[in-house]
Amino acid sequence: MIYLNHAATSFPKPEKVVQAVTEALQCPPAGQYRSVFDSRGREGDVTSCLRKRMGEILGVLNPERIFFTSGATQSLNMMIQGLGLSQSLVLVSEAEHNSVLRPLYNGGAAEVRVIPCDPAGHVRQEALRDMLASGPAAVFINHCSNVTGAIQDMKEISREVHEAGGILVADLSQSAGVIPLHLEEDQVDIGVFTGHKGLRGPQGTGGFYIREGLHVRPLFYGGTGKDSERLRYDDDWEGYEVGTQNGPGLAGLLAGVESVLSEGIDVIYARENQKITSLYQKMKQIPGIHLYAPDPPEGPLFSFSLQSLTPQDTAYILYHGYGIVTRVGLHCAPLLARAIHCPKQGSVRISIGTTTTEMEMNTFLKALQEIAAEGEK
Repeated sequence: MIYLNHAATSFPKPEKVVQAVTEALQCPPAGQYRSVFDSRGREGDVTSCLRKRMGEILGVLNPERIFFTSGATQSLNMMIQGLGLSQSLVLVSEAEHNSVLRPLYNGGAAEVRVIPCDPAGHVRQEALRDMLASGPAAVFINHCSNVTGAIQDMKEISREVHEAGGILVADLSQSAGVIPLHLEEDQVDIGVFTGHKGLRGPQGTGGFYIREGLHVRPLFYGGTGKDSERLRYDDDWEGYEVGTQNGPGLAGLLAGVESVLSEGIDVIYARENQKITSLYQKMKQIPGIHLYAPDPPEGPLFSFSLQSLTPQDTAYILYHGYGIVTRVGLHCAPLLARAIHCPKQGSVRISIGTTTTEMEMNTFLKALQEIAAEGEK
């Protein structure tokens, strides 16, 4: 099998991630605030260690502003509800995932306006400036598109959003672990991440960063493992991690983050960028192909379609005929699919990881050439 679906979830996971999850399940539990030792007997719990390491990933100096959840979807819903936007105007880019769009359109905001993107998936800066004149309470931006791989200029967008008096919420689901991030330097107010993609952790892990001084009302209440006699909280309480956390998952995420940091994000980004650019340039030569991406590519993924076949048929043949795993459909980003003029069924997405080899990419390229040639007959 050739796996080109890392944007959905990274595979295979590093062996140390598997070992960390197994050890956490076999050892006495060591949750946050409930133990002074982790599953390996090290002083300090897994959550505290992970917070520090995630600070390095995100470009955040104060790791206490990082919190953990089941993933980006839960985090985005928590942020949208906690910001109290139900009476407010909110801007979203056309590149947003349904994890942003659905909670906003289902009671999360009084009005949602969509910032247009160009054919590569970049936010149109002039349109954003015009729309900011309306004074939105918050702006949601997908840092790296999960359809085209376009990377947004967070520093410039942040500056303009703040000048308009708004809050910037960045979806880092395709960024964290594979693209260098500088959230504090770029003055991003909230950054949401998932653990099972570029961070190489297990599914069911992720979290968010909130800049100091910004309060988001917690969505859940329950046990925290400390201050148990207290039943009522003031409006500034930030109890975002309640109940029993996913200890084995967070142990696995810590191992994944450690593997990313040991390789170096700059090195990972450069290596994957070289691979995806090479693949893109070769695919451009295939007759009847439509590529949905910046030229050259920016993130480690992009989408395509063949003029002679539906995206579903293309993905089916790749998998059942050649053993190549891709992703097909609208990729939970319906606004962008329309904006970049994909077929109504969506597109085929390919996404690489650090384990993707030159041989695998060449095999995929040869398979695609054969499929395209057969479809043109």
